[in-house]
Amino acid sequence: MAGLETIGTLVDVYSTAKDGKGILQNIAKWFKTPANILVVGSSGVGKTQFIQVLRNDSATTNPLRTTKPEKHTTEIEKIKLVLTDTPGHEHYETILQGTIAANVTPNMIKDNIFWEHPLAGIINVVAYGYPEEPNINAKHLLLQGSFDEQLQKVNIGFLERNRNMELEHLNYWLPTIAENSSKVPWIINLINKADIWWDDENDVRQYYDTIFSEPFKHLRKDIEIMNIYFCNKVQPYYNKQRSSMFGEQEKLHLQENFKNKLVSLLSK
Repeated sequence: MAGLETIGTLVDVYSTAKDGKGILQNIAKWFKTPANILVVGSSGVGKTQFIQVLRNDSATTNPLRTTKPEKHTTEIEKIKLVLTDTPGHEHYETILQGTIAANVTPNMIKDNIFWEHPLAGIINVVAYGYPEEPNINAKHLLLQGSFDEQLQKVNIGFLERNRNMELEHLNYWLPTIAENSSKVPWIINLINKADIWWDDENDVRQYYDTIFSEPFKHLRKDIEIMNIYFCNKVQPYYNKQRSSMFGEQEKLHLQENFKNKLVSLLSK
């Protein structure tokens, strides 16, 4: 039955083409493999919700912790994507390393059944030290001071520890990429949760352009590395809303900007 369906599809492709060139273009489009993209990042930065946004998934609740690679399919501007969500917690470091290795050194045929798509790129989700961890006691995050100050600021030491975790997470996968750099066209550092840190945009930009970018300098020079702002959703952080001009329109603008840049990368 599968063979008959394939033949029928090719007949449709042939019949819609007006000339030989059109036939070849349509057949090439039909056979084009999806863009295989790995989504990495430390625990709580918003990897799974980012994938939900790309899939136009209406789910808004915090998802369960990812403990194994999970593939998700979607389409942007008629470009098919296969997004692999990966675990971010240090307990699953070995699983993450295995996933990275399997994607940068793929077999042409796996188990004689499934074709391994070449890696299109990597999206590394970060959040400037603001995790989404339900087990954290929010009272320990707050600075000493008045109630109003506590509502607007998060303990600096807490943020620094989480930024260090984002840096440490690079050690789980960047060395494997460095050894197989010819298989990785681009890496996007997706700086998520813009609604939380937007007032500190200059500090955020400087941090990711300097300290965070240092480990990437050891990769092949022609790997395209981009830092892009993003926001999954606009919400208070542990019920604390920071004073900001960031709102729903800004969130949608960042999401659209990211999609345009991703399409541009995949269309090269």
